[in-house]
Amino acid sequence: MLCPAANCLKVAIVIALACASAGAATTTTSPDDDPAAFIAASKNLLEPWKKMPLLPARTITDIVRFSEDRGLLIADWPMLRSGPVAGRVPIIDFPGQAIIKCFASQKFPTAIYPSFEYYDLTQPDFVCRHLQILSSSSRLTVVQDSESIDRFQSVSLLEIIRPIDDPPITMRVQILQNGKPQLNLVLSAPTLDILRHEHPDEFEQYLRPMFRAFHQEKAVFWMDDRIAWQVLADHWHPAPDLPSRVMAIVAQLNSPDFAQRQQAQKALHSLGEPAALFLHTRTRDGRTPEQTARIDEFLADYFTLTDEETKKLGHDVNFLLNCLANDDVELRTAALSRLDSVLGRKIEYKLDQPPAERTLAIEQLRREWTTGPQNSEVSK
Repeated sequence: MLCPAANCLKVAIVIALACASAGAATTTTSPDDDPAAFIAASKNLLEPWKKMPLLPARTITDIVRFSEDRGLLIADWPMLRSGPVAGRVPIIDFPGQAIIKCFASQKFPTAIYPSFEYYDLTQPDFVCRHLQILSSSSRLTVVQDSESIDRFQSVSLLEIIRPIDDPPITMRVQILQNGKPQLNLVLSAPTLDILRHEHPDEFEQYLRPMFRAFHQEKAVFWMDDRIAWQVLADHWHPAPDLPSRVMAIVAQLNSPDFAQRQQAQKALHSLGEPAALFLHTRTRDGRTPEQTARIDEFLADYFTLTDEETKKLGHDVNFLLNCLANDDVELRTAALSRLDSVLGRKIEYKLDQPPAERTLAIEQLRREWTTGPQNSEVSK
């Protein structure tokens, strides 16, 4: 089944063309056969939008901002800080047309549930691109449809918070080629991280372009440093003074004074990731049960993956490319070294370039890799 917005678009176009051709002596070109006819019908479909109030121009992030909280996608609406609005929104960094509407709930009349919709008819690779966000107190839907004469693709991310055991996150992908189904994919998970780890190829291929279209790729593809360092632990190098500092704290973990042991535990947590990586590589020989228990408790916050998951991500090119975007230059260095090893060649990538240039360079590397013979399981 096509997503509701795509179905509405198709039905409206068919109706518009049927009405236009009623009583006419000549045959109207079908939008299913002619791109120009399809674009013309699509533009007619958007005509009613012109009757809506014209709102001040904004960037897309001034309208909606995505973030991730406890594994779920969050949509914040800066433009609604002063209350609900409805109208056409010129988007400074988008070429197409957009509208926003707000709905109230009978149960919660003071709540604002926004709906955002955008159409772009200027894309060279497909005739029509459609973005949509539907938000309520328990549901969030983000959709990207692209449609040409011979191809339709719909990608959606749906979150439903409900008091049952079903996973709250569902990713759906549907592709039709010349009207024939090519792909109907439904993947569910309890968090975005788990969805990304269990289905990395699908996550990259379909969700990344959707959130890139919203200019907010990093909101979903942000990499947890703890996971990245667990995968890249073999490429980490401690600061010269770190071993002595950590081992002094470890000695205090066995103090006969409970207060000193507690203070040492806090000191360990204050050192954070570097201390965890150092202790992860150290032998357990010579530790007392008290030291072992406290160190294991500390490491549990930083080493959350199983050995199998760690090994898999260590050979996942998409994961390693994501790590190259990290703000920590040491992590980028470790990821680049690992990527060289996985691909068996030297990767040309400047570690000190600004974030915007990093993104462009990573996308170029991703394109080069995906068009080559290798894949994310290249070194299994």
